[in-house]
Amino acid sequence: MVATMYQKLQFYFNIILNWKLLVCLVLLKYVLVLYRTRRLLKFSFDHNGPAYFPLVGNWYWLIGKANLSAFIDLKRRFSLPCNLWLSQTCYNYVTDVPHEVKTILTHPNSYEKATFYSNFVSDLFENSLAVDKWEKARLQRRFVSKTFSLNYLRQFTHSFHTNISTLLERVSSISTVEELIQVTSERTACSILVNIMGLKSENFVKELVYHLTCYQKCFYNKTYSRALPPRLWRRFTSQGREAVHHYSRMRDLIRTGLKLFQATKLRKQQIKAADDEDTEKMTFFDLHILGRSPYTENEFEDELFLLILAGISTTAVTISLALALLGMHASVQETLYEEVKRCVESETAILHEDIQELKFNEQVILETLRLFPALPFLGRYVRNDIDLGTKIIPKGSNVILPLYLIHRNEKFWPNPEKFDPDRFSSQNLANIVPGSYVPFSMGGRDCIGKTYSMIFMKMVVANVVKTFKIESNNQSVEDFKIASHIDLRPNGYIECRFIPRDMGYNK
Repeated sequence: MVATMYQKLQFYFNIILNWKLLVCLVLLKYVLVLYRTRRLLKFSFDHNGPAYFPLVGNWYWLIGKANLSAFIDLKRRFSLPCNLWLSQTCYNYVTDVPHEVKTILTHPNSYEKATFYSNFVSDLFENSLAVDKWEKARLQRRFVSKTFSLNYLRQFTHSFHTNISTLLERVSSISTVEELIQVTSERTACSILVNIMGLKSENFVKELVYHLTCYQKCFYNKTYSRALPPRLWRRFTSQGREAVHHYSRMRDLIRTGLKLFQATKLRKQQIKAADDEDTEKMTFFDLHILGRSPYTENEFEDELFLLILAGISTTAVTISLALALLGMHASVQETLYEEVKRCVESETAILHEDIQELKFNEQVILETLRLFPALPFLGRYVRNDIDLGTKIIPKGSNVILPLYLIHRNEKFWPNPEKFDPDRFSSQNLANIVPGSYVPFSMGGRDCIGKTYSMIFMKMVVANVVKTFKIESNNQSVEDFKIASHIDLRPNGYIECRFIPRDMGYNK
């Protein structure tokens, strides 16, 4: 009996001892973490932000909030710049100050993507320009950028015209921006697939856009409202598994199209003929077939996936929002229509050469991107200290740049909620503060497809305004309900109707 009592006491003593040992180990680890992050903590003391708790940080602030609304609320409550600790070691400096934005995007010490990309982007665009380390991404950009040079894009004019003609045939039956995005996404996808891969199948395009739309709907307004981390959410929730299904179908489609096109005898003959003459006229896709790319097969597939999906979603949404805004602002639409009539003959289609003369048309697109940047957030990781003049951002920081808030900073954009294309007139361009407007990012990791996207968007908007009068009962920009995950998208009913004009479109 004495022995039994002794054994019990020994058992409980070991539990207490182990419990104390465990606490000591936790405290020791916490002290080590504090030591490693001491410079980040010191820097964060100089800025506002939600209350910080040991071991946790202040990520709790994001629970129950969607991406965009979380940062809007963050600015309203604490102003920017401010702190956001997503964990004990993951420090994020959130800023909308233009000179800081410009420095971060152009400084070689911050060319790496922020660590939060690993949760929300890497699974989708692994081994691509979106997330690769700068040393690797720099070589990839040199290879891919040739396809998006201005001289090369002139070859795409016929494809642009064909897809815009199809778009114009369909918009007369559209009444909402959601329907417009669907149609515009299909034409954008068709243009990209034809120009890069030579694929012309309408069924292929429709299926790809369908799965892309479904995939996006699984994510919008959900990123921070769920408690599970993204990887666990995809595996253990019905919505996450649905997202994985649509993602897999998109990858299968791209992979199938890639193999079919590579196997086309005619295409191989065309590439060989071009190889004998001038490789400068080839796309990065053609060069890869010839074995002249820095990619493995898996890496090339990831890069192609990024360029196609990113191009479809961002371009289609911007076009649709621009047309909806024109429907709400009759005077702006009339100004653009008069410019089109003045610069383009009534019975001709608007081509690439014409849009160089349509200055107000470009202003409409730029103002749309100010109000609704295609990517509402950018993030950079600071590899070494960066001197901003008034402060030094320490090594190991992440910097979050909320473009949606930067473009609406009332200090640099008077009446920021107003749709006013004159902000980008030749007289006013010089007044725009560098870093206060970065819809395509800037510096070494800016948007590689921005020229392609701008040409296509300007051609679509000008052709639609030439052919249709756009109407909408929405009263202001505040009527637009917006959601975001990686990119930005309308989330709610936005009216948009198209009434044929007397001046026809020459098919």
